Amino acid sequence: MITDPAARAHVADVWGVDPDTLPGPGVPAMQLLDALGTANGPKALLVHGSNVVVSAPNADKVRADLGRLDLLVVADLVPSETALLADVILPVTQWAEEEGTMTNLEGRIIRRRQAADAPREARSEPVDPCRARRAARRPHRLSHGPP
Repeated sequence: MITDPAARAHVADVWGVDPDTLPGPGVPAMQLLDALGTANGPKALLVHGSNVVVSAPNADKVRADLGRLDLLVVADLVPSETALLADVILPVTQWAEEEGTMTNLEGRIIRRRQAADAPREARSEPVDPCRARRAARRPHRLSHGPP
């Protein structure tokens, strides 16, 4: 879908951007980790709810890869091994602290009801891209999560 011109035009229209500014296909995770902080690789990384230091093979190499970044931002509800390496940690809510819907891996939409209040600093993950942009001192177009 990311290479389909009609789909790209639709997404660009929703976000109010030029379709040519949308990214193309990405690279496999291990290839991305290998490229972090290199001359042609990403200089910053936003990690959402993933502990790549533990989940990727060769934790020492992953730590070194992450260490080459100019900026590592981690959005997570726990201080994971990856989060503890971050320049910025964005505390996020977990499923019981949010009201709304989610789509599971089967494509089913599930209603979620809030069972507990979130800690004061935690925010819902759709808000995090805006917080990450502010943390990186980059302007953003959104005042909160996606439309």
